[in-house]
Amino acid sequence: MPRTSTFSATGVVTAALIAAAVPLAASASATTDEINRVELVTAAGAGCPPDSVVLTPEDDQRILIGYAALALRAAAGAIGEQVSGCALTLRLKPADGYGYRITGALADLEVDLPARATGTLNVAFGHVDEAPWTGSLVRTGPESRLNTVATRGDNVARGCDVAIPDFTVTTELKLAVDPASGADATVTAPRQTLQVVWEECPPF
Repeated sequence: MPRTSTFSATGVVTAALIAAAVPLAASASATTDEINRVELVTAAGAGCPPDSVVLTPEDDQRILIGYAALALRAAAGAIGEQVSGCALTLRLKPADGYGYRITGALADLEVDLPARATGTLNVAFGHVDEAPWTGSLVRTGPESRLNTVATRGDNVARGCDVAIPDFTVTTELKLAVDPASGADATVTAPRQTLQVVWEECPPF
């Protein structure tokens, strides 16, 4: 069963975008030739056109996912709801003799909302062999600030001579406005952070 029931990832069109692998800092005992890596395998959706998603190692326990195009804007007097989204497939590649656990994830929602405008962020994270863990943020104007939702990971050890399934990140962004609000409205989902623990495999 999913950890929450706030989000359904339906409606995201499947596509593929092959990107370069990004090296991550490894534990101190790993050599430079054996560093842990993460690869962006596919990116699909209006919120992540080609070359708009960047994976960045923040330190040896975090992977930052940056979105350059996951944003919605409504001009003053606009009517209705806008929706954008992105579905990513990642492949985590531990160095030889290492595995990992994902302990959680953070997702940011930045809003600039007038009265009677609402921004929504729904996220789902998980390996393809498990039910995803999900999170949701809803903000109603007037509000102008950065918000963050935290989700708890599965904390299951992966790797260490066991095949590793791909990891998916699905994001849905919504903006609903009232024409009487009289001002522009903007919502962006600039980045997410995967909390990863790289661990040396136990002896067999």
